[in-house]
Amino acid sequence: MGAIASTLQLGMAYCCCNTTSSLLNTCLGSTHEGTSGRKRSVLLLTITITFALLYQYVLAPSILHHTGWWKIYSSIPGMGKVLYSSWTDSCAQYNDDEGNNNNNDGNDQQFSDLYIQCVGNAAVFRPTFVSTLFFLISAIATKTNPRLNREAWPAKFGMYFILLAIITFVPNAPLLTPIYLTFLRIGAM
Repeated sequence: MGAIASTLQLGMAYCCCNTTSSLLNTCLGSTHEGTSGRKRSVLLLTITITFALLYQYVLAPSILHHTGWWKIYSSIPGMGKVLYSSWTDSCAQYNDDEGNNNNNDGNDQQFSDLYIQCVGNAAVFRPTFVSTLFFLISAIATKTNPRLNREAWPAKFGMYFILLAIITFVPNAPLLTPIYLTFLRIGAM
């Protein structure tokens, strides 16, 4: 009896994925000659902006103040401290009371406004870094083979979300704050 239920679930998942793929192809255009991946690129940028806002205004405050989903996530042994330190270590210089930012257990923490802003800004760097990396690689690939701009977008979106999940655990200090922020400042000039 379990095999029948499993087969039905697999069939329903296949139908759902196939319908979603067909709907996205209809809404976002085709991959025929003369088309481009502009609509899909704009969708990826919209997703990036959405994740940047979620990271800055939902995820970062939740990590700092140990509220919301953080209580569930920090119950996993070792993961709470890893994520907390990767999001806050490079911003420790902006906290007025140096002892408070390393206390990973309390709810009575008082953070300076600069510290909260630094952690929020570093949260925005994560999805934008993945987006920048994605579009740089995509530009190089399209230069070598222009057809790649309009093909394989489900795989491209999949890689984007996988990289976004990975970058959530990468510390700010070695990559995002010193290197990527400098790259952004040079690019803004």
